[in-house]
Order: sequence, then structure tokens, then C-alpha cells
Amino acid sequence: MILFIKSINVKRMKKLMTFLAVISFLFYSCNQKGKDDFLVLKGKMIYHESIETDESECLIGKPSEIIYCNSYLLFSDPYEGKAITVLNVNTRQCVRRFLNIGQGPGEVILPLKLSLSGDKYVNIFQYQTGRLYTYDINDIINSASPAPILAQYLFADRPANIVKTANGFTGIGMFEDGRYRLYDETGKISQAIGNYPFRGNSMNQLDRFFLYQGVLCASPDGKHFAFGTSYCDNIEFYRIEKDTVLLVKKYETYDVDGNFNQVVLLSDECVMAYKGACGTSRYCYMLYSGKKFGEQRRRSTGGEKIIVFDWKGTYIRSFESDQTIFWFSVDEKDSTIYAVTRDAKEGSFSIVRYNL
Repeated sequence: MILFIKSINVKRMKKLMTFLAVISFLFYSCNQKGKDDFLVLKGKMIYHESIETDESECLIGKPSEIIYCNSYLLFSDPYEGKAITVLNVNTRQCVRRFLNIGQGPGEVILPLKLSLSGDKYVNIFQYQTGRLYTYDINDIINSASPAPILAQYLFADRPANIVKTANGFTGIGMFEDGRYRLYDETGKISQAIGNYPFRGNSMNQLDRFFLYQGVLCASPDGKHFAFGTSYCDNIEFYRIEKDTVLLVKKYETYDVDGNFNQVVLLSDECVMAYKGACGTSRYCYMLYSGKKFGEQRRRSTGGEKIIVFDWKGTYIRSFESDQTIFWFSVDEKDSTIYAVTRDAKEGSFSIVRYNL
């Protein structure tokens, strides 16, 4: 009888151990799932289609900061003293080039940051001076000399980039307090929010900013914004409700493998992360590299992977490009990505499209 009871206890113990092992595995798997698994998951392959233009009408040099708005692509590409080129993607013709390059009244100093707000407003931010220009896309298309509907010195603290968000703007920069600044419509600081990841909070503002710099985008209605860090896999999603800003999702597993000493000093093993961002009404698209710095030393860094999240920060899907992408924008209605790529052999830059 005693032996029988002991045998039952042994069987129960084995079952219990097996049950605990399964639970531990599931717990580990669940913890691992949803962190950065989407970085290693293979995405759907997408293949580029070149957008051929008449070079006599629209010579393309080295475009950057490309954005899509109502069948038009706008990008920074200095040519004959003009900063911005406008391309009709349907006719593949250059509509115009505008914004004079220079330091005089109404002129701009390169480089520029381009973004959208609403369904027709183009924001051009000159971070060296803190000047923001906002244009109506219809005026850009129809006027020989487009005039901004907003052009003034807004940001005295010189953020490195801004996007239009609810009740004003959101910016990143070398701030002493917080990772982000919220501004009202006049450019006055309303809030400082957010914390830097990993070692960031123990650094001074220069070290923090340069090591944890990255890409910023917002939804067209301005109720959401996201930021992806360039030298580590930190990515954050925020929602704006009236005067409250809520962090709704954050991913991060590895820190920056490097330091800042007047310049960013990355180790060869540092994994490059988010290199571009685009926000649409439904989704946030992030361009991810995944290459080690040693593989791309002294070269422009782009990526082949575009990861799609909803504005709650939930991973949706990802795409793998057949070419390295440096800048991109999304036409969600037509399920199309427009991008700047570079020919591996010739080294020249091109504007291409991907059908999703």
C-alpha cells in the first residue's frame, strides 16, 4: 500500500514537473514575443519600379526627405538655386522647383526636414534657424511662386526636427529636460515629456541627443506620434488627448554600442536601427537597417526592411525591399511606397515605387 502511494506521488510529481516546464516555456515565449521579434521576421518581398523622368525637364541629383501628397512627390534636391522639387507621379513630369537657397529674406539654408499635416499641408522645417514654412499643396501645384501660409521664427530652442501634432507641434532636440518638446501654434514651449532609454538619463543633453537620435513622424490628424532611435532598437508610440500626452507602447532590447565625444563613436558591432519614418492615418511605417556599423562605415546608411505598426504600437507586418532605401513616403490609398534608392553599381540615386 505504501509503495502504491509512493508510485502515485512520483507520477504526480512527473506530471507537475512537465506542466511547470510547459508553463515556463510558454511564459518565456510570450515574453520574447512582442519585444523585437518583428526585426528578425522575414517580411514580404517588394520589388522596385523605376520612375523614369525626362532629364531635360526634371534632372534628379541626390533627392532626400521625400514626401507624398495627393499624387505629387516633394523632395529636397538642390538644383539651380532651388531647394524643393515637385514631381507629378502620374505624368512623371516636374511641376516646379521652388524655395531659393541662400541666407536672405525668404531663402533657406540646407538641409531641410519635410513633413505633412492634414491631407494637403506641407511643412518645411529649417532647423539651423528654427524657421518653419507651411504650404498648401494646391498653391504649390498651381502657383508659379508658391507662398507659405506660415513662415516665421517659431522655435527659439532650435529643435532638430518637428512634426505637426494636435494643438501645435512636437519636436526633438538637445533639451535639458525631457526627450520631446511640445509647442503651441506660436512655437511657445508648452510641455517637456519623455525619458531617454538605457544610459540616456545619466548623460548630458549633448550625449543623450546624439547617441539616441532618430526619426520622428506623426499621424495626419496629429493625435499620434512615434519616434524610432537610429543606433538602438528603442521605438516609442504616443497618443495626444487634449493637453495630455500618453506613452502607449515602447519596444527596446539593445542599447547603443558606442559613445559621444564631439562626434558619435560607434563600435563596429553596433546594430543600426531606424533610419526613416512615415505616418499615415492608419499606420506608422519605420525603415529599419539591422546592419552592423562596421558593415557600413563611412557610407550613407539606409535599410531594406519597412516595418508597419498601428498607432497603438502593435506590429502589423513588414516588407523587404530589393534595394537599399534611404528616404521613403507612403500612398496608403494606392498601397504604394515611393522611395529614394541608389544603384549599387553606378552609385546614382533614383526615385522608385513599390506596390505593396
